[in-house]
Amino acid sequence: MTTVAATAERVLASGGSTFGAGFIAFLIVLALAVASFFLFRSMSRHLRKVPNSFDAPTQDEDTE
Repeated sequence: MTTVAATAERVLASGGSTFGAGFIAFLIVLALAVASFFLFRSMSRHLRKVPNSFDAPTQDEDTE
């Protein structure tokens, strides 16, 4: 915890942030990439449950 406190004191003493816009943009892109990975993984799991072909509707289903 002392390392975090020392870093925070150094940032406050310098009068600004040590992280630039590039670092923040990198974190946003990284978060989007991770979210996309989990989205694609979930989507592929759901698509495996879909049957290869669907049965033709019967006469009873057509009348309703």
